[in-house]
Amino acid sequence: MTSKQKDHTTSSDAKGRLRISLRENREILKFCFLFALILGVFTILLQINAAQTNFVEPHLHQIASACGKVLSALGTQCDVAGSSITSSRFSVNIVRGCDSLYPTAMLWAALLAYPATWKSKTIGVIGGAIVLFLMNIVRVVTMFYIGVYFPSLFDMFHIYAWQALFILLTLAVWLFWAAKFAGAKASIRR
Repeated sequence: MTSKQKDHTTSSDAKGRLRISLRENREILKFCFLFALILGVFTILLQINAAQTNFVEPHLHQIASACGKVLSALGTQCDVAGSSITSSRFSVNIVRGCDSLYPTAMLWAALLAYPATWKSKTIGVIGGAIVLFLMNIVRVVTMFYIGVYFPSLFDMFHIYAWQALFILLTLAVWLFWAAKFAGAKASIRR
């Protein structure tokens, strides 16, 4: 066999293995494609000015209000104005990206792309959004207290620790949903 024939045979074998691999992993590839497509649509929708004005900004105010109530219940006197929380010792302004909207969009994209019933997807969409919203309240409140008591650590926790934790939490919510509501246990055990 000549080296040209060997190259052709090796190339044909590689193409055959690739086709087989693509066939075997079709569901995974479909999930990845749908996930990227849905996440892209959510991301674009969240960037539209009308969404910013009518949804994102009021949502930021809602987060500040909820955090203000939690802080007050914990004995911290603070004032809430729009998306700002102010006390005599520390102030924080909740801006885009300091909400749970993008993690929720990522979760929803994964939920909607996953092959499951619409009933289980609905449970995941609603339940996941609630969990991530509540976790964001915890995040903002803890960041407020870090700003009060450990201001030198604020940026590190804000930029690194909570960002990573929120991504992991989003993944954990999706995995919990997949195991409990989407029937993933059976496919994982196979």
